[in-house]
Amino acid sequence: MAANNLGLALRDQGRYDESEAMNRRALEGYEKCLGSDHPDTLMAANNLALVLRDQGRYDESEVMNRRVLEECEKGFGLEHPDTLRAVGNLAKLLLRQEKYVESEALARRALEATERALGITHRGILSAIDNLALVLEGQGKHAEREKLLQRRLVVQEGGPGTENSKACEALERLTCLDGEQTQHSQAAEAYEQAYGGFAETLSEQELTTLEYVSRLKLLREQQPPSERASQVEVEQGVNVLGHRRSPGIRTFSNGRARDRDSVVGGSSQMGSYREGMK
Repeated sequence: MAANNLGLALRDQGRYDESEAMNRRALEGYEKCLGSDHPDTLMAANNLALVLRDQGRYDESEVMNRRVLEECEKGFGLEHPDTLRAVGNLAKLLLRQEKYVESEALARRALEATERALGITHRGILSAIDNLALVLEGQGKHAEREKLLQRRLVVQEGGPGTENSKACEALERLTCLDGEQTQHSQAAEAYEQAYGGFAETLSEQELTTLEYVSRLKLLREQQPPSERASQVEVEQGVNVLGHRRSPGIRTFSNGRARDRDSVVGGSSQMGSYREGMK
């Protein structure tokens, strides 16, 4: 267990060779003491697959990911949360390998099963939505991805307040998509919503808010003259939103958070899996 957690800590520091060695040690120990299909063994196999993925050793990582998925399916069932997280991890890896067809099939499987278990409006489906959106983005399926992100926003905004930070992140991705598709008016509207949310939740000098000011201005400049707001109007809107900021409520970190796919030791089941493929 100590080897597993040390392996995670080393991976967080980017010390992948050392992390790999520690994860292999943990996996071998669990296999010897508990067997190849024990949840703790699968936990260690999953974490080794992740560090191999970080090193760009995709073929080796795929073998380990498929092992974890197969054992989860046999031990937990096809729609157990741990099985679905294993499905998601494999889908993400296949996306990196540009194996789009299988990656999309797995991502859809995870989303549909999660919806059946939790309902289509439960926030627990957000990670599965994000994962499928990534696969669709990789294939250039912009229209379907846009609908998915709009749906994500609706689910996320079901919580307290439209200024929720995750709702802002969903709007950010949606507006980037709109910009790619040159839907300038729609993108500008979404940027304004997102900027309003960021201005409410971020500190006065938060980089993300300042970036949104710049992006909104740039987007306005790209709009056709008939749809374009004047520079004065844009700056007035920026000033108004700027005065509404509430310092210190919520800040976004650009630091590397622990991968939600990794598993921390100390659980008798793989239920300690961190959700999602991000």
